Amino acid sequence: MNNVTPLLAKVGLNTLALVALFSLFGQITVSAFVIVVAVLVPLGYVFGDIGVLKATDNIAATLFDFGLGIIVLWLAQASTPAIQLNITGVIFGAGVLAVTEYFFHVFLARTRLRQET
Repeated sequence: MNNVTPLLAKVGLNTLALVALFSLFGQITVSAFVIVVAVLVPLGYVFGDIGVLKATDNIAATLFDFGLGIIVLWLAQASTPAIQLNITGVIFGAGVLAVTEYFFHVFLARTRLRQET
């Protein structure tokens, strides 16, 4: 499967979700934002979308993405003053990321199905 289109879609979805998150719950510098997306997208794609989603189902992969979102957002906000986000924002942000990932997984399934036929 060509990975460019799904990765670009994932970057776009994660960017939109994180912009909404930080607009409502916290503050982040542009450079810290880029780093968070640069960590979250490859980890989520390799382990969640290629690993968990391929081996299980959409719900399991979405739960993985929720957990990954909590870990990445919590570590990011704890490691630098450039990110100001409380625990409510971390959990809400991980939830928003998980919802967007659910629909991203549907997109992946349809794309893979089209390529296999």
